[in-house]
Amino acid sequence: MMNLSQLEAFAETCHLGSYTRAAEHLFISQPALHHKVKQLESELGVSLLVVRERRVVPTAEGTVVLRVAAEVLQKVRQLEEHFRHLTEERSVRVGAVSLLAATIISQTVAVYHAEHPEARAQIVSLDPDDIYDALLSNRVDCAVAYREYVTTDLEIEPLAESQVICVAAPRHPLVDGRSHRAEELLNYPIALTHKGMGMRTKVEAWFREVAGIEELPVAFEARTGALLAQVAASSGEFITFLPEASRQQFNLEQIPLEGPRIPSSPVLCYLPAQRHRPAVEDFLTVLRQTAGVPKALAASESTRAHSAR
Repeated sequence: MMNLSQLEAFAETCHLGSYTRAAEHLFISQPALHHKVKQLESELGVSLLVVRERRVVPTAEGTVVLRVAAEVLQKVRQLEEHFRHLTEERSVRVGAVSLLAATIISQTVAVYHAEHPEARAQIVSLDPDDIYDALLSNRVDCAVAYREYVTTDLEIEPLAESQVICVAAPRHPLVDGRSHRAEELLNYPIALTHKGMGMRTKVEAWFREVAGIEELPVAFEARTGALLAQVAASSGEFITFLPEASRQQFNLEQIPLEGPRIPSSPVLCYLPAQRHRPAVEDFLTVLRQTAGVPKALAASESTRAHSAR
């Protein structure tokens, strides 16, 4: 019985006028393509192709088959496109900067899947500098980042406020249950994000405030908190500063510090005036609830934050 792959091989050969080019276009070998066409001819009991002036063309019977094949393949492609579009409508792609995906977004995905089993939510890891481009190119529908990473081109909504904490491996000498002064931390190698990044700036400002340290010695630099966490977890010496949500994920222990807290301000961000698909709106509703931010408050804060810039 004839099948779609035979009709596709035949139609592509007619369109390109060459077994070789048709095989290359369909990413199969020329013998495999030729075999499909011969199978179709055998099942129909007629010759469908001939070679004229070094070009493969359909016979009279082949022209009839080609017309039907074109209609069938068009219908199949329309059907595929319909369900591809339907799948996209039910999908959500949320960008996550560094370790934030381990808490707010991961919890949101679990709740979202439970409430919308037909939908699909995908977490896309983003570098801080990549947030705007990822939204603009539609690689993600929205993103969760830290306020200091978000450019003025984006709308933001505040999520659950937390803090940046000092962490190290459980066997680190400063993991002793006592609070420590900033000066004590300098006895051990410090791992931080690259200079100029938001998290690094917060930590440097904290050291200036509590200890008057202008030039903080940093032994290891990285672009992501995940890498900092891995370095601290695998070493008994390094200490680092990360959002408090990362401690449990990487089996790190907090080193209590004397002095003020270091705030961490996660935000939901998206393009201004962006119209979200229903699946994305459902996801954002769950995200706001998971983050403990009432929708009305989030919208109000978003408006004020954008106006203030």
